Amino acid sequence: MAKKAKNEQNSPQPELASAYIFSFPLLKSLRYFEWSAVAIILIADFCHRQLSQGKPHAWDSFVPFVISMALLAWIQSFNPSRCGRGKCMFLLISEVLVVVFASMTGACGPLYFFTVLICAKAVLLLGMRSAVVIVLINVAILGLLMIACTKIFEKQGIDYALCATDCTLQLALFGMVYTLVVFIARAIVREAETRKRVEELALENEVLSKEIERNRIARDLHDTLGHSLVSLGLQLELIQEFRSRDQDKANKALLTARELTDHLITEVRQTVQAIRSPTFDLDTSLKELVQQVHQNNKLSVNLNCDVNVLPNRVGHELFCITKECLTNVQKHASASNVKIDVQQKPDHVELSIADDGTGFAKSQPPSGFGLLNIQERVRILAGQLSLESSPETGTQIVVRIPV
Repeated sequence: MAKKAKNEQNSPQPELASAYIFSFPLLKSLRYFEWSAVAIILIADFCHRQLSQGKPHAWDSFVPFVISMALLAWIQSFNPSRCGRGKCMFLLISEVLVVVFASMTGACGPLYFFTVLICAKAVLLLGMRSAVVIVLINVAILGLLMIACTKIFEKQGIDYALCATDCTLQLALFGMVYTLVVFIARAIVREAETRKRVEELALENEVLSKEIERNRIARDLHDTLGHSLVSLGLQLELIQEFRSRDQDKANKALLTARELTDHLITEVRQTVQAIRSPTFDLDTSLKELVQQVHQNNKLSVNLNCDVNVLPNRVGHELFCITKECLTNVQKHASASNVKIDVQQKPDHVELSIADDGTGFAKSQPPSGFGLLNIQERVRILAGQLSLESSPETGTQIVVRIPV
């Protein structure tokens, strides 16, 4: 028993048109609705026969009718979401045939309600093409029944033209009802598919947003803390170098190290405020950055910033790129001079950073996250990045951002 249940659990589920949309509780509710309709029709048929018991043959077809209704309820007990397309199609066609047989043996007209419900189920479970097949089967069977009834009425002396006209109108009416039900069910399916797709996109967007936010935080932490930590490391090297030879220089480096430590505490907060601030003064921020670099007394930075008001995001990203470049220069380039030039063009802003350091071969760029962060920031702003460097000739980075 347990092995059988395990095999059923591991077996692949059949793919129905909308089985992933309409959950089992909904199908279960539909089944209970159908069973309730079967019970109501049985009661109505019994009452109709009871009231007509004075007429001949009133109860002749009652047993076949009850058997057909029981067979209909048994077919409806199957869970369509666990059936393959072929079996589900077979069950729906079987329902149609049983309903037609019950209509011939019963005394109650509402049985045709089930054919309408079967058309709706075909759309929900099998899709539009299969629903069209079910509709055509329904119309064909009803047409044959009406032709047979017309022949019977003709033998009973009823006008054939009148019967044929009446049957044709009824058949056209059923066809219109079936078509309307099919399109309504299809609209429900499309709405459910759209809603599910929106939910999937919302989930994907949430995951993507979290990933973008993680990358942004990683870039900002690297750019914010990296520069200050490099400066702090340089000051500690000065302390170690001069503590036994020049106590004054060692004390001065220690004081600068303390200031950098205090600066580290507030720098993250300032970066967050700069991101969220409605305005960002790139010129002032770059001047403060250059002033901080000059405190190391090892690097000369020449700044030329000629820009008007830039979008907040563009200004902040350019500031972070400049800061990252200065950090890389201090860590890797062994440079004495750096030139920073920011110019605003008619359709873009251009940032150029050049140093006279050792440089590197473009085929072997320096490892680490510095250059990667710069490339990612430029890509986010749909800009262009050009890098020129060779050993012993320095490095120049040019960034162009559309505005």
